[in-house]
Amino acid sequence: ARKNDLDHPPTFPFPLHRSFSRADGTVWTVDRDASINVWRAAAASKVRTFVLVATFEGRASRSRAAISEAKEQAVDTVMRESRAAGVRFCVLRPTAYFKDMTAWLVDPILAGRPARITGSGAPRINPIDGADLAQLVRECVAEGGSENRELLVGGPQVYTLRGMAELAVEVAGPARPGGEGGAGTTGGDQAAAASAADLIKPRRLWPLR
Repeated sequence: ARKNDLDHPPTFPFPLHRSFSRADGTVWTVDRDASINVWRAAAASKVRTFVLVATFEGRASRSRAAISEAKEQAVDTVMRESRAAGVRFCVLRPTAYFKDMTAWLVDPILAGRPARITGSGAPRINPIDGADLAQLVRECVAEGGSENRELLVGGPQVYTLRGMAELAVEVAGPARPGGEGGAGTTGGDQAAAASAADLIKPRRLWPLR
């Protein structure tokens, strides 16, 4: 934000409302270059704080996955250049998004199809909602208490993969066999989908210290 307040954001020399995706390019042009370009435009607009959302396991997986390396190069650049420019930065590393989790695990069940779970379904995760993460971004800028830091963040509730699938089955209706390592249901409509989303959506953030 500019030196005045969050309700009067800076004007950037390109349309930030445009939705970028990898259909527009590659992990290098989108996840790395676009992030760096946004940072540099923000710095030129004299922002005091810049928040970058990265990946939870990015540093550990950068040598194994191109997307992780691209994102981490953006993180490295922002951290280095923000220090040189005297701009506060905060890197947020969320565990996983509910939107992504529900797309491959919950939505098939609500549509009456099996949801495939690798292995026993015992791995645990505490995904977060995008709106909650957006609120944390705002708090990092407004309160200034997380400057020059990296924060690991997740939702307040921990689930197993099978547990999330079983919640969707419970909301959607009577269960039917979904095959080995899977779960399914005979029901599923828009009302059930909304109920399931409300059932597993977190209402606050849980920073991981």
